[in-house]
Amino acid sequence: MATAEPEGEKKPTRNGSATLSPSIIGFGVVPGTPEEARSHVQQRIRAYVGLYAALWAGMFVAQLGARLVAGPNLLRNSTSPAVAWVHIGCVVAIVGLYLGLRTRELSLRALDIFDATATKTQVAALAAMLYLGGEPKYRTELVIMLALTNVLAGRAALVPCTAGRTAFFGVFAVAPMPIVTYLVYSTKPVPDEFPSALGVAVFAGIWGALATLLSVAVTQIIYGLERKVKEAGQLGPYTLESKLGSGGMGIVYLARHALLRRPTAVKLLPPGKAGRTRSSASSGRCSSPAS
Repeated sequence: MATAEPEGEKKPTRNGSATLSPSIIGFGVVPGTPEEARSHVQQRIRAYVGLYAALWAGMFVAQLGARLVAGPNLLRNSTSPAVAWVHIGCVVAIVGLYLGLRTRELSLRALDIFDATATKTQVAALAAMLYLGGEPKYRTELVIMLALTNVLAGRAALVPCTAGRTAFFGVFAVAPMPIVTYLVYSTKPVPDEFPSALGVAVFAGIWGALATLLSVAVTQIIYGLERKVKEAGQLGPYTLESKLGSGGMGIVYLARHALLRRPTAVKLLPPGKAGRTRSSASSGRCSSPAS
């Protein structure tokens, strides 16, 4: 092994991180080569879509089972024909998106569309279910807002992206809910002790704003930690993968170069062994097999 610093090679941005989109509502910066970053984003979006496809399908089956056991009057508004068809349509759409994510490698543009479509489909389904099956005496809007909060928080936890993108999705998701809530309370019987339609709509808007802020906070924390963990294993253009051995002259790691795409042995020299030069850990110098 000879200590050398690679020359004449273009280093990836941000210590081997790939910038997937320059937009504030893009996927941001993900450690690794562009292809590795794209693959990682697709895996996370697939996990998000698959999880919520299972949740929507499971909730539909659970509601039908509960009615069979407890009687037809239970959950009557949430299992009415119109609401049931909306629920089924949402399940079919999300399952279709999941199969598309599972069976092919998608471009970033396509992943952007799949991510947005999965979230917008669920938001549209929740708004339609509230409008078609909402009953003020059952406070249906609270159930819908709880489900919406779940969707936004789950997406923020699973899909790596910028806080701006999460905020954009949150505002889009929340915006219809106060309007639909107002329509429900304006057109259907409301118990005398209940607040006005406008008051309930404002409350739904406040809940939605808090749900959006929560999802943005989840994105900032999880996405930031994920980046730090992955970047901790970066040494210039090299990604440290596993420890091969150690001794008095330093520690040797199996590494991968971001551009060469081949295994490399990288030695990190302790400060006391670096002589008059800076240690390889602090200067970015590394040991690699002579080619």
